[in-house]
Amino acid sequence: MKVLFITEPYIIDPLGIAYLSAALKNAGHTVMLMRVGSTYFSDVVKAKPDVLAYSVYTGRQNFYLNLNQNMRKRLASRGQHPHSIFGGSHPTFFSEIANEPFVDAVCQGEFDNFVSKTFTNVLDGNVPKHSIIRPKTNPQDLDLLPFPDRDLIYQFTENRDNPIKNIMTSRGCPFSCPYCYNSVFNEMFEGKTLRYRNIDSVIEEAESLIKNYPQTKYIFFVDDEFVGKVSRLAEFSEKWRQKVHIPFHAQLRIDLLTEEKIILLKDAGCTSITFAIETGREDKRRDLLNRQISNETIIRGSELLRKHGLKFRTENMLALPHETVKDALKTLDLNIVCKPTIGWSSLFQPYPKTALGELAIRDGLYDNKLEDIPSTFFEKTVLNISKNQKRRFENLQRLFGFICSFPFLRFLVRFLIFMPRNRFYNWIYSWHKRQKYNSLFNQNVVLTR
Repeated sequence: MKVLFITEPYIIDPLGIAYLSAALKNAGHTVMLMRVGSTYFSDVVKAKPDVLAYSVYTGRQNFYLNLNQNMRKRLASRGQHPHSIFGGSHPTFFSEIANEPFVDAVCQGEFDNFVSKTFTNVLDGNVPKHSIIRPKTNPQDLDLLPFPDRDLIYQFTENRDNPIKNIMTSRGCPFSCPYCYNSVFNEMFEGKTLRYRNIDSVIEEAESLIKNYPQTKYIFFVDDEFVGKVSRLAEFSEKWRQKVHIPFHAQLRIDLLTEEKIILLKDAGCTSITFAIETGREDKRRDLLNRQISNETIIRGSELLRKHGLKFRTENMLALPHETVKDALKTLDLNIVCKPTIGWSSLFQPYPKTALGELAIRDGLYDNKLEDIPSTFFEKTVLNISKNQKRRFENLQRLFGFICSFPFLRFLVRFLIFMPRNRFYNWIYSWHKRQKYNSLFNQNVVLTR
């Protein structure tokens, strides 16, 4: 069987596709990956795939549906009739996409250990058209998975030569934030979604990655929460320091961070951290976002990170349901107090089926039109609020990180966010983000044993 994954150009390693590819290749299938571009259709024709596979997230579903429909029609005119299989977060939560034209099957959840059998059954006609397939054993046991197929995803020079590579040591999240699809996933799979890999397996993958791709100078761990278990972190710290010994970035909940954990991270080679603040209003964070984290905890955690010389990125959401511009400015002010390396902000998106998305629908703030959700949460707010409010929130999102870095400009913000949307704000946002990311993911760090 020839399986062709089609994706858009990427910067962050698409590990989901890489894991599926490894499983398919282990089962004896041929796997290809092509990125959408000016000549890719002729390459698809030459490849003669049996299966077209798409990993889709909400906001890009229409793009991939249209691409697939166009692809299938053009291939049919050349006598080729591959099957189309959709997976990823959007089909998992919106399985009705299976009813769309030229979609042969939808995969819900994780398919690493079942992808070969599933794709073969679809190809052989053993499942009806427009099927929704969910493995009986889901989520997957991570220690049963092969290492991701990095040859596939690094076939493009810019990805292969990127000094920052991604590794996954766990899947799932112990929390159920109401704006995140992880909360829905936990319900679908009875809350048993947080799983850890064996540390020795993680170390072996890292050693193989560095050996095969010596361009690798920095690791970004993609885990939702990296420091939950002290014993696991201690084992990781000792083995990473002794055997891998290159710097890395990790993501965590600031209320789970202790000085003991910071020391373990720092000893292992961690140079930077990401954690979420989300909003500067403690009551909103607690009651609306179900995050039982006080401002005092956030400030104290930030002080600990600075004390130990760890750079950090904060994550924040603007334009929450019923949020005022005054509320959003409190989020900016709390970030200024925390002094992050980069104050990262997004615009809340009311994803249907999440608790906060459903609240926005009930309160008339969102019309429940999936096609309105943008492909990125850095672009615009889709809430039904006034044009003036939209403009202020969107301008603040562009200026947020810059003002965090230059807080003496804070007094100008109320004036600046009233300005019309403009290219200069977009330029500031892009320039500042690029500069600060270069600092956050410092690849010139020299670690001592």
